[in-house]
Amino acid sequence: SFIDQLFLRKYVIESKGVVFIKDGSILPRNINRELAVPFTSPSTLQKKFTLPFNGDIFGMLIPRGVTIITGSGFHGKSTILQAISSGVYIKIPGDIHEFIVTDSSAVTIRSEEGRIVKSVDISAFITNLPSQTGLTPKNFSTNSSSG
Repeated sequence: SFIDQLFLRKYVIESKGVVFIKDGSILPRNINRELAVPFTSPSTLQKKFTLPFNGDIFGMLIPRGVTIITGSGFHGKSTILQAISSGVYIKIPGDIHEFIVTDSSAVTIRSEEGRIVKSVDISAFITNLPSQTGLTPKNFSTNSSSG
């Protein structure tokens, strides 16, 4: 319900979080629900909130600060980011993203896909890169950036 979303948004902020994604949520909007894999939060980020109308719900609470989402191609990075972006809006009851809420002050920063990056210090965001790349976070370069 609309009221539950308002309470959930309040609880997320009070818990020093920026995003909550309810376990069981379907993240991609344009998919046959029977083929979708329901979201499951990692145990290290799992949180329970009690809502006035829906009772106890469990899901992932992303804490305030810098969060980096990594993974191989086609593993859902863009999908989860799109769901998080939709979390700033109130949804109608029954929407597949009804219990994905994001602090309305959250921002998204993206780079142009395929952009060349040369000798950039990304150590504030990433401490290690795969050793086979021969790159260091203090002096990162790529001919095809993403995200």
